[in-house]
Amino acid sequence: MAIIQAALIILIVASVIMTIVEIFNLHFFFRKSRTASPLKRYPAVSIIKALKGIDAHLIENLESFCDIDYPKFEIIFAVASPDDPVIPLINYFMSQSGKTNMKLVVDPSAIGYNPQISNFSNGYKASTGEIVIFSDSDTRATPDFIRRLIVPLEDERVGISSGFAVFRGSQGFWSLAKCITYNSSVPLYNALWCRFIPITVGAAMAIRREVFEKIGGFKPIADKLTTDQELGKLVGRHGYRAKLAPYLIAMYEGRMPFVNHIKQIMRWLVAIKVASPVDYNFILLTNTAFLSFIFWLFVPADRFHIAVLAGTVVFRTLTPLYVHSRYIKDPKVALHSWMILPIDFILPVLWLIGQWHRRVTWRGTDFIVRKGKLAPVEKGGK
Repeated sequence: MAIIQAALIILIVASVIMTIVEIFNLHFFFRKSRTASPLKRYPAVSIIKALKGIDAHLIENLESFCDIDYPKFEIIFAVASPDDPVIPLINYFMSQSGKTNMKLVVDPSAIGYNPQISNFSNGYKASTGEIVIFSDSDTRATPDFIRRLIVPLEDERVGISSGFAVFRGSQGFWSLAKCITYNSSVPLYNALWCRFIPITVGAAMAIRREVFEKIGGFKPIADKLTTDQELGKLVGRHGYRAKLAPYLIAMYEGRMPFVNHIKQIMRWLVAIKVASPVDYNFILLTNTAFLSFIFWLFVPADRFHIAVLAGTVVFRTLTPLYVHSRYIKDPKVALHSWMILPIDFILPVLWLIGQWHRRVTWRGTDFIVRKGKLAPVEKGGK
């Protein structure tokens, strides 16, 4: 028992130290990010949005892309099914959106089992820009969206650039709890470890057309579970760097049932397990409150054990309060930072399940992950 308690204390201390290091690193990473760096030239840009169904806040998200301050860009909406309810909405949106150059591509062609990749690939065929930005449907742009993302590409050694995805405007208890936890851990991790390993974030990825053609487009990764990490790896295998820009990209999601949040987190965990098995084993280090709770259970009446639990709970609660007030600037967090704690106890259970779980759900469709690749669920659920 003493050995287990000593191991837990080591893990708790390591977790706290790692979080502190990540917070300090985030400060230095973003210290010069208030304004976009001036560009040497302004190449034409194509923004491709892969759509399926009508997301919450979709119109508001799309409207933000019409307000981008950049001389020459186009927006391409890629939809797979001609029966998708989003098509009439997009047609109406394009008719009301003024001077922005927009196209709608409806193409059921699939180059693999990853539906998002096929959507992006079909949209790419209609694009004309020297630089292409692949963007998720739930992202919202700021006027300097393009400038921020393409600045790193002025270095010819950089093949792909992306920003930091953060959730904003969360609705509902579990959505807010999940988003607070995500915002207080994933951006911190990415900002630190991108200094040592290539990291690409799928909320918005910018790549030069010549690089995209050189790597063979999406075809080599068309069956992979993760679009962003696999694209970043593919670019790296061809001798280019992946660069994270000090730019926060907001994602907005609507209310959804608790079970949908669990499915989403499971998909993220399986994706991490497949893309980076070593990183997967370090996920528990972010769950300081859970580790201290297990430590406290050994001797609940002991003052030291109580102090460790109380101290880590306070520390864990203050982390999102600082990160959100300093960087993400979401006023809801000031009153709800404690909501990181429920996820701290749910995530270890899902992490354990994720060691063997290989079934994921994307936009209502179930897939099995085999040897890092997606495969459709066969009849009978196998």
